[in-house]
Amino acid sequence: MDRFNNIFVHPKDVGEASNLFLQLSEKIYSIQEKHVPGKSKVPDARRMGLMNCYQFITTNIFMMNIVNKVSKGILPPKVFTEIIDLEEGDLRKVMEDMFLMTKMSIVPLFQFQIENMLRNILLHLDPEASVVSYYKICEKLIHSITINDKEELITCLQIPAKIRNSLHSNGIYKRMSPKEPEIAKYYLEGVEFKFENGKGINCAGSGHIYLSFDKTLDIVDGILDSPEVSSIKTEIKDQWAWENKGLLV
Repeated sequence: MDRFNNIFVHPKDVGEASNLFLQLSEKIYSIQEKHVPGKSKVPDARRMGLMNCYQFITTNIFMMNIVNKVSKGILPPKVFTEIIDLEEGDLRKVMEDMFLMTKMSIVPLFQFQIENMLRNILLHLDPEASVVSYYKICEKLIHSITINDKEELITCLQIPAKIRNSLHSNGIYKRMSPKEPEIAKYYLEGVEFKFENGKGINCAGSGHIYLSFDKTLDIVDGILDSPEVSSIKTEIKDQWAWENKGLLV
């Protein structure tokens, strides 16, 4: 599916990337309303994780829309350069850099919220569970609930984590354990995600990010739908949030 490859390269594709991320924000909001509707001053880990993801995604959409409107002349370049106080330099390079930062920032921000939410759900179900690594969190949580295709779900949850880890290494994939294969390939909607130990990744375009996030959100929805989690009637504690209630809006 070529439409998902390297969307961030050319400004003409920014609008398409923005639309993809808009779909993600709508899905996140729908999942939140389905499982933990309304507003509450009580810091529930499910609501906090989902709404933080929503805020990060929508902020990225705002950045994409700015770049898109400048590239199409809807926002006059002169006005934009005045806003950002750019007296000299290549405006196109500035927009490409904004796009790059948008792409690079959303993966760790989103992934941290997902990892934290799944960890808190697991600890609510099993307070003695070991939560040393994200893989172990996924493995223990998925195997502790009633849900189909357990191994496939565990595998799919690793894709955005591997992208995140690669970005932390300046785009180079480094396997976390000698037990992992030298080359790992995954496919979502026919799109390949290839991770070769010690090599740069080619699967961090906005389309790849969209697909990996979209699949993760489907899995999160399934986890929250499981009888073990959906039957939880109390708040699921987020440790930081409970210790800092006064800082939360």
